[in-house]
Amino acid sequence: SARRFFGRRRPRCLRIQNRSVGWTVDDKLSRMKCDPYEQGGKALSSIEAEKLLETIDGWKLSSDSSRLEKTYKFLDGSSALSFLPLIRNIAVNSNHLPEKVVARPSNANPHVSLTLHTEALDGLSYNDFLFALKVDAALDAAAGKS
Repeated sequence: SARRFFGRRRPRCLRIQNRSVGWTVDDKLSRMKCDPYEQGGKALSSIEAEKLLETIDGWKLSSDSSRLEKTYKFLDGSSALSFLPLIRNIAVNSNHLPEKVVARPSNANPHVSLTLHTEALDGLSYNDFLFALKVDAALDAAAGKS
């Protein structure tokens, strides 16, 4: 259910353990929230970011590994626009905002581009990866995919 997915609890931050990181929507880690200062006030290194990137599909790191980016393509402009409230709900419930959301609902190539970045750390945090996971999972759920 939506309430279960957007849980209100505030568990401790996801941590890399045994050099392997992975989570799924049904895993409790996908519902976690993360305080960037639990990372010691430092952004993820490019090695950590690349390792986490392997756990989410279709996302790309910027050349300096400080941003996470993805473009979602849609069949029509109304579908692209209806995706925006979903992003807003995730942002509000996660208490983490995307750095940039660009919606192009034109009929020729409707798409929404997201850029994630933790400004407080001037780089990526675990929260950015959890946000990416939640957006992908919510879009799959809205599309009826399992």
